[in-house]
Amino acid sequence: MTPQKQSRSSALFLTELTLAILFFAAASAVCVQIFVKSHLLSLHSRQLNLAVNESAAIAELIEASDSMEEAVALITARYPLAEIAATSTDTVEKSRRFLWRRGVCRNSKWGDNAASPGRTPDFL
Repeated sequence: MTPQKQSRSSALFLTELTLAILFFAAASAVCVQIFVKSHLLSLHSRQLNLAVNESAAIAELIEASDSMEEAVALITARYPLAEIAATSTDTVEKSRRFLWRRGVCRNSKWGDNAASPGRTPDFL
């Protein structure tokens, strides 16, 4: 082989090797992005799950209360750092309506007709 042909084949080999390295670098960058995205989704899912659990706990405290004052007392006892912004009777009734419509509070404690299917409770 002459030196001219050898340098051409070396240049072709180096070009092919460079392209292969670039391809694998791009593929590895995509894989890293996929792993980072899955990690971020996992963190978001964990935070959302904790928020749902805490909301359910507060909903149960509201359901267990008979009055607004008792609901506020139960919530502040369970969550000492909680700030209750609205403490009107109207707010508690709106919360109860919301929970009843979502199916969270479906017991007879919410009124005599609350347990009957197809009927709304007295406070609606």
